[in-house]
Amino acid sequence: MSDNSVLSLRPLSDIDEECSSIWNDWYDNIVIKQKPKIAKPKKTVSNFSENSQSNSKHNRNVQIIADSIYNFDEKTVREAQKQAAKLKQEKVNNIISLSKQIREIQQENNELEQQLAQLKEKYNKSKENIPNLRQEIKKSYITYELIREKREIERKKQVFKALNKKITLFIIEKQEYQQLSKYISSRKPN
Repeated sequence: MSDNSVLSLRPLSDIDEECSSIWNDWYDNIVIKQKPKIAKPKKTVSNFSENSQSNSKHNRNVQIIADSIYNFDEKTVREAQKQAAKLKQEKVNNIISLSKQIREIQQENNELEQQLAQLKEKYNKSKENIPNLRQEIKKSYITYELIREKREIERKKQVFKALNKKITLFIIEKQEYQQLSKYISSRKPN
């Protein structure tokens, strides 16, 4: 008989009853009573050994399921404790980080208030110097216009030089062309 038919050797109702018993024991001992040390259920493979030899594979599977339930629960508890400690540390770290950010923001705010006070003081002084500032602006504008006109003149000079150079090259090329034409004409037979 194949391995796939092993489960059919026993009625499903018996299998369900045993699995339910394992689950109930686990639930009563762990979830309800919340014992610190997990006690495995009384029903183990040894209790099932009175079954026939043909049911041994099924019994081993049931025991594996039972063990895995308890091992998983222990592992879950440990993991939950680790996660809780990790979350607590993260919360502490977040609080420290937020406190540091708040201090930095307060410091920046104080610096900005100082800068604002300095700007107000400069503004009040500048209001007193408005006539002088207008005169300075006028002088600066005149100076700027003079510099701009000077640059424009320099630019036009450069353009003129470039054009003059092109004209000179054109004249030279024209003369060379005329000399070449005369030479070619003189070489033609009569």
